[in-house]
Amino acid sequence: MDIRGRKMRKPPACVQCRRRKIGCDRVKPVCGNCNKSGKYDCFFPDVPGMYTPSVSNYERKTTPKVSKAQVAMDHHVRESLLHKNDQHMGLKALEQMRDYNTRLQLLNAQSGMFESSANGNEYSGMGGDNESNPYIPAGYEDYQLLMSYYGTPAEFDLMKSRYSQEEILLKEMEFLEEKLVEVSDLYKENEELDKLNEDIKRQRNKKKSTSITTNNDELIFKKLKEQSKRQAARVPTDDSDMNTSDIGDDAHSNCNETTEFSEDNVDKFKVIDPNFINKQEIFAIGNNVCVKSGVNDVLPLFDNRNKVFDKQFLIYRDRHLARFYNTLHNLNKTHFTKEFKLWEDVRSMKSFLEKNVTTIRLPERALMQEMIIKYTELVQVSGSMIPVLKSKNELLSSIEQLFSTATQFILMEQSIENLLALFNINMCLLLTFESLSSTVLIPLKEEELKNYQELKNWVPTLKANMEYMKTELESRKNYESIEVLKVISLYKFYRMISSNYNNMVDYDEDIYLARKLALNYESKNAEAIILWNFIFKNYCLRHLFGGETPNLVSGPELNSSIVIDPLLANNIPLLSFQMDIVAYLHSKDFLISMEKLKKFKQTYKFKLNDANKRGTDTASTLQNVIDSTIYRNSVLLLDNYMLIQYESLGEVDLFEDILNEFLKLTQESLFYAFSNLATLKFAGFEFLFANFSFNLLDNICHMLLSLHQRTAVACNIINDSTDATKKVLLQTLMNTLKDVLSKLMMLLDDYKKNLKYIDQNISKILSKMKVIIEYLENKDSIKNRDQDQFIDVLSQIADNKLEQINTKMISISESLIKTDFYSKRDKYEKVDSITLGITPGNYSNVFSAFFP
Repeated sequence: MDIRGRKMRKPPACVQCRRRKIGCDRVKPVCGNCNKSGKYDCFFPDVPGMYTPSVSNYERKTTPKVSKAQVAMDHHVRESLLHKNDQHMGLKALEQMRDYNTRLQLLNAQSGMFESSANGNEYSGMGGDNESNPYIPAGYEDYQLLMSYYGTPAEFDLMKSRYSQEEILLKEMEFLEEKLVEVSDLYKENEELDKLNEDIKRQRNKKKSTSITTNNDELIFKKLKEQSKRQAARVPTDDSDMNTSDIGDDAHSNCNETTEFSEDNVDKFKVIDPNFINKQEIFAIGNNVCVKSGVNDVLPLFDNRNKVFDKQFLIYRDRHLARFYNTLHNLNKTHFTKEFKLWEDVRSMKSFLEKNVTTIRLPERALMQEMIIKYTELVQVSGSMIPVLKSKNELLSSIEQLFSTATQFILMEQSIENLLALFNINMCLLLTFESLSSTVLIPLKEEELKNYQELKNWVPTLKANMEYMKTELESRKNYESIEVLKVISLYKFYRMISSNYNNMVDYDEDIYLARKLALNYESKNAEAIILWNFIFKNYCLRHLFGGETPNLVSGPELNSSIVIDPLLANNIPLLSFQMDIVAYLHSKDFLISMEKLKKFKQTYKFKLNDANKRGTDTASTLQNVIDSTIYRNSVLLLDNYMLIQYESLGEVDLFEDILNEFLKLTQESLFYAFSNLATLKFAGFEFLFANFSFNLLDNICHMLLSLHQRTAVACNIINDSTDATKKVLLQTLMNTLKDVLSKLMMLLDDYKKNLKYIDQNISKILSKMKVIIEYLENKDSIKNRDQDQFIDVLSQIADNKLEQINTKMISISESLIKTDFYSKRDKYEKVDSITLGITPGNYSNVFSAFFP
């Protein structure tokens, strides 16, 4: 009955029942009567009162009846065939077929495969090509994607058909057999390519040439293009969605070899644009490791693949830096075996924390009050940059309450509220020390200097207190709370800005606890939202600087979380873009495009400039300094990876373009880092970005060392008599690079002398640079080396272009220290070129700097 009370007309009975004039239960696809009598050709008329036979009379007479046994046998044969081939081939396409068959059986077990309609029967299933198979509806453009070689689950859509179930199943079997044959052929083709690749590898292992094109290479690329065209013909692509720059990265290449497209680096079942199979267009540095043995056998240097913007990642992919670190390794084995063993023992036991500590101590109340007042005078942006730290009044009030009788506290006896108050006081004292120590522009009066010296003596104890209180808080039952999370976020913030924790493992305690408390979904509590904004921002910054993917905030909460913090509101478009770059470089499913990386660099600069324009207050300007430092570190290292790439390919023009970009950004970055550390408007705030800046300078020193050694190789290859002009140009470039490194060391040494407290970052960089200068002065580090290990591109650059590069390097040198002034200064004198200035006395400091 319908809503008007009228009797609804029943759907028509099946044709067999109508002929026999018996009642039909109208169950599809086979009604009850036909099922009992074994008539599996049961079908229903298209329109009530009329019917259309599923096949012609001739076909009905000549087509044998399909029995239950036959259907069962066909199903068994199909499953056996799939199982057999799956064992032999293990291909994703067979999994799709199995997925499809399972889904089809489930559909058959439901109300039926056919739905009566005015236009015909609707069938849920999958067919073949639009052109070759007449059973696919016109306009079904996405069909071919269903059986592509991407390994995605089979998709289904409703389609109309006038054919019976058995006929469609037979057609599906034909289709599956055709696809199986295609996959088998593709598998055989890739086996042939694998054999060709193995032949090339064996040939190249016998030769030590740097040739990058052979007949075998051309044969492989020819076959790959033919195969790719066949794949592209099978799977149509939409130009709006498919971009050659989005095609993935598993291409590996050796430092002296071209990218090898074998089973390990190109997915057999992935559609690849033939135009993209170009060695110049594929960024193949990510998985390319030059240091295969030696340096990491003894020395604690590890290839951290999670940090793509870290110098260790570069060292393992740059032969020139690897050569330097292997020199340290050999020097260690031949001259400092005893010192290395002692250094290892001390290093393994190194910790400023004692075990089973139950008591903490803090300075006298008067000193703490003076230092907290001084901090609020210096860091007036503390409320914006560190919103989770308690205010001056709250801190002073806590001191009055807790330090009336004693300055020593038993941790287990303190309530959570007292521990939180003590942690905030302790943290504010540490931040005060960092602020006073990092600036050279704020003079201290006699009384203030006395208080500072006293606070400096307390710093080791304050750092230990911070760890003990954190451990005690985490051991409490009601640990998981917003108030506790505030001090955890302070702890992580301090570790980010302090040089003492640069190489310690980051367990991300703040973000884990914040997500456990579901702060990323908070929408009403403003205090909780501000806390999440603070944690989110710092988590991203500390991971993005080293080129790690901040996975714990890369999900939908990036777009769905509420942003109240104005610093994060200005910064979030830039952070989102930075995450995209790092995620793309970490991608294992795509061949990374060089062109896309170049566009990333341009867009990155625009995003940074846009973020810098938004904020005009001091806090926003300080945040922009951090953002700019991360940008410079990322792009400089990306430029170096591109230099290695184009060098290995012998692409002189592209190498020269990237080198000019690198030198320009290097000059800007050096000026930017030193000017920020000596700007009066940032006086007292330097501790917020100093750690980032010194790490950037450390990385620049490594990159300039690599460029110097690359120039030395080119200079040694050139014949003096045939190309004397180019030889002179390269020697000039080498000398200028050495001067730049010497001037950098002089500037850092001057900055160190003006500091009230020697920062660990500066001491380590200076220790490294002294060894590097000794290495550059040692003629054996340049000559008498295996030139066949290196690819020379610099010597192939035209003389006029080399002159421009020299001009740029001289400009960098002059921008650091004017030559007239530099010539009057006492220059660094060599100590021992054989041991690179390393002695038993300074061994511990030097190796702790290189291998922290």
